[in-house]
Amino acid sequence: MTDKFETVCKKAVEIIHSMPKNSRIRVISHYDADGISAAAIMCKALHRAGYDFHATLMRNPFDKGLARVSKEENQLIIFLDMGSGQINTIEKMNSKSIIVDHHQFLKEKLDEHVFQINANLCEINGNYEGCGATLTYGLSKALDPNNNNLVPLAIVGLMGDKQYIGGIHGYNKSVLTEALENNIISEKI
Repeated sequence: MTDKFETVCKKAVEIIHSMPKNSRIRVISHYDADGISAAAIMCKALHRAGYDFHATLMRNPFDKGLARVSKEENQLIIFLDMGSGQINTIEKMNSKSIIVDHHQFLKEKLDEHVFQINANLCEINGNYEGCGATLTYGLSKALDPNNNNLVPLAIVGLMGDKQYIGGIHGYNKSVLTEALENNIISEKI
């Protein structure tokens, strides 16, 4: 984990912990293997932390889905494997938001109520070294180190995002190595 990534994860955890346990937390994730894995990790982590949530998977283009969400009364929205490309829409929503994404970001400086964790802003190449699921896994461990048993879902996400092609590198490699060293998964040929 890079220092920048660790720092932004800690800040996101502060935002989550600032919410009362009865808050309306919305989890919005991309409807692909990476996004589904990221959503599973976040939902499990929030549940373990005692929060209720409502999760939705969205297909691209996200316009119609985000228009529906913008009409809801959410206190916190967590966007996974998406969001950095939808910053302008998210900033107009009347809710605190956390974005966890590895896709290209539109801008670095955001409105005060939107917090962005983007691999490319954390010295992690979002195309090859960190996907939505592995980044969400890092956030879940910052929320509670006991969430380290969610690592198989992160591995599923990086495989589904095809970030294994050419070998597993960068942050993804550190997630895989941790899982192998802790005997959470095993490697077989």
